[in-house]
Amino acid sequence: MFDFSIIWKQLDYFLVGALVTLGLTFVSMALGVSIGLVVSFCRLAKIGIIRILASVYVDVMRGIPFLVFLIWIFYGIPILTQVSMSPLFAGIACLSLKYSGYLAEVFRAGIQAIDKGQSEASFSLGFSKLQTWRRIIVPQAIKIVLPPVGNYLVGMLQDSAVVMVVGIWELMRRGNSVANSSLKPFEIYTTVAVFYLIMTIALSRGNRYLESRLRTDR
Repeated sequence: MFDFSIIWKQLDYFLVGALVTLGLTFVSMALGVSIGLVVSFCRLAKIGIIRILASVYVDVMRGIPFLVFLIWIFYGIPILTQVSMSPLFAGIACLSLKYSGYLAEVFRAGIQAIDKGQSEASFSLGFSKLQTWRRIIVPQAIKIVLPPVGNYLVGMLQDSAVVMVVGIWELMRRGNSVANSSLKPFEIYTTVAVFYLIMTIALSRGNRYLESRLRTDR
């Protein structure tokens, strides 16, 4: 029989873990978006060496499995630099760097999807390059990149469970701890799965709402 009593006893404990997971995800996504934007601009730069370096960065971030990258950063960097690293810092750094490679390609594709004729027309009307980006390119690019960025946010939420291996007490690590101490793995991991499902559905619905609002504003 499914033991609900163990779930009720640990519900507050799981809720705190879910909040840690959400905080970890949103902070990492904000940093990933910032880094991804910079890399995408470098990918579009006219200087060849900058484009090459940005391409190498994207290939490396997209090519290394997240678990391998996380373990290498958490254990490898302190060995090389003799500077210790907190689990939280390592988790945020790895999530943001890893996903910035994917987001850079999304932003680059969104910017390149805008017809170059619109930029040329804005210049002919006396707009500066900054005004062209702010008033013409960026508003249209946001509508293009929002769906894939939302999908990557959901993916990051799910991948955040991996950071338990370095000692961050987010939802998955808390569930693993309770499962080991209570000897009720089925009940505990089912509850953890439900928490992730609720958060994932909420983020997906929020992204769809933003997409619909942007479509109505066209």
